[in-house]
Amino acid sequence: MGTIINVCAIIIGGLIGLLFSKAISPRYQDTSRA
Repeated sequence: MGTIINVCAIIIGGLIGLLFSKAISPRYQDTSRA
């Protein structure tokens, strides 16, 4: 059970991280350019 929960947590965390980075990346790109 522990390993299954860990795998699910990693997958969910990765998906959230991708969505979060896509939503914020344009803002950070603007600040880095300036």
